[in-house]
Amino acid sequence: SPPPPPSPPPSECTDDAMEPDSLANPVLVSTSSAVQVFQRSICSFEEDFFAISLCPGASLTATMEFTHSVGNLDLYALNPKGNVFKLSKNSDVSDGANSVEKVSFKARKKNKAAITYTVKVDGVLGAEAPYKITFVTSDISCHTAPPPPPPP
Repeated sequence: SPPPPPSPPPSECTDDAMEPDSLANPVLVSTSSAVQVFQRSICSFEEDFFAISLCPGASLTATMEFTHSVGNLDLYALNPKGNVFKLSKNSDVSDGANSVEKVSFKARKKNKAAITYTVKVDGVLGAEAPYKITFVTSDISCHTAPPPPPPP
């Protein structure tokens, strides 16, 4: 019988310092700053997750930049139940080497309290690549106590 096919070469990808960042243990994105930037990397068949608590009506834009020729990455927004409700378009901006993918949405206004949404980064077909992800949130706040009433 013929010899078995050779094994694929081991991955040379190095996990970033925030691993593990699974759906059960996501990186927490703070709402105390309107803009947060993370420099990350994704290894073969890995997914990175970021969780952010948004107040009703608040908006979030997650923008991911990476080098497409190194690895094709996708960006998803998940609702509180973990279901995908937004998917970035295939390279919203691409010059053949550098790619930018983006998801934007508003938190449901019908909720009375903050809701935690999740943003997922995934390597297409096991792709590996470093990336930069930027989170921009609106200034709607329900995380702090309301100001005291004015004096009589």
